[in-house]
Amino acid sequence: MKAGREIDCLSTLEHFRGGRRQTLYWLGICGVEFARKVVRPKVQSRENRKDFAMVESKNVRIYLAVKSRDERSRMEDTLVLDGFDIGTFESASALWERFEQSPARLIITERFFPDGFTGVQLARQVRQNYRLPYNYIVLSSTMNKLKEISEALEQGVDDYLIRPAHQFQLRSRILVAIRWLNYIDSLYDSASPKQEAQLT
Repeated sequence: MKAGREIDCLSTLEHFRGGRRQTLYWLGICGVEFARKVVRPKVQSRENRKDFAMVESKNVRIYLAVKSRDERSRMEDTLVLDGFDIGTFESASALWERFEQSPARLIITERFFPDGFTGVQLARQVRQNYRLPYNYIVLSSTMNKLKEISEALEQGVDDYLIRPAHQFQLRSRILVAIRWLNYIDSLYDSASPKQEAQLT
């Protein structure tokens, strides 16, 4: 990072130091690595992280499908400390089975699993069978070609997270998802019956 850019980032951090949403905005400006060194000590408090999540999430349930047990546990620990309601699964098919019984508003899933049921197929099933309330789907994959990303988005995925991903990237994507879900919910809350029919 160039010296001038670092000074700009520090002044921006001082300006936005008031809250975690502003800190994430600063993170987007200045980069993950520099932000991790400066910001991370401020956000490790379990209580502060829970306060942040409860304000932002409005109790949004998150379902997480990851093959690796170690990675699944690590991601779960991170998000639980942030105060989120998390359900974890070793495959997209297991997530779908639970989703049919008890839907979640936010899904984070890998693309491929050993049983052959993919994260893209999961997204397609959700879109075909559950229109409202809206469910936000994040697909996580090492596949980073434009065609591969485009195909996933066309099948109903909302966001595409290229792995390996830093925990700050994961939290940032979740914040985007929650803002989007809250916005959609606000449209329905304020819509008249006629407008609501048009939205559906």
